[in-house]
Amino acid sequence: MIRATNKTFQSYFGGTKQLPRKGDRFVRKSRSATISKDNSFHRSPGVFTFGFDLAADALLELITLQNRRDSVVDHLHVPALLWPTLYLVRHSVELALKEAIAFGELELGLARTNFSGHNLARLSDRFCELVGFVAPREKRGSMVAFRALVQELDGYDPGGAAFRYPLDTIGRQYPFSGDGIYPDEFRSSLDKTRNYIKCFMYLVTDLANLEELRSQQNQE
Repeated sequence: MIRATNKTFQSYFGGTKQLPRKGDRFVRKSRSATISKDNSFHRSPGVFTFGFDLAADALLELITLQNRRDSVVDHLHVPALLWPTLYLVRHSVELALKEAIAFGELELGLARTNFSGHNLARLSDRFCELVGFVAPREKRGSMVAFRALVQELDGYDPGGAAFRYPLDTIGRQYPFSGDGIYPDEFRSSLDKTRNYIKCFMYLVTDLANLEELRSQQNQE
């Protein structure tokens, strides 16, 4: 039986400022409104993708510091940081793919893809279709390697929940334990995935600019 204690939460946290108080809020509109007059910028797909990229990189950096003497992360904290890191990495890839697909379809005048769900394999398939559309001479090997990287990440967490929760909706533990994840290799694969997506974005932009230039020349 657990016995009651005379200690208060305040004694643990060293003052009421560390504890919730009446009137506390996560978001205050008066403060958030001063961040930017154009709030749409902070809700744009590009900002979300960039933000999750930065967050994933920051946690990966903390994990890879574990073997250095000046490490700011206790070795025991590394396993606990693995799951939020993997989630941020997965979500950043998902956002990057969705942004690239939407951008490509818009610029190329193609039908929009339904973005519901978190299926990275399906997104990578559509992305590679667009790559083949704008770069028919693109080496098949690099496209296959890209799809394999994304689908490997999707295989660890197909529904986008295994990195966020310890148990599924009926109380079963997810099969992926995190063993075999090496931060340096993981980071290298993530960088290559991002670079491939960026190459596509640059190529679509160049094609769109070229098409606009040709249109202007025809009008003249």
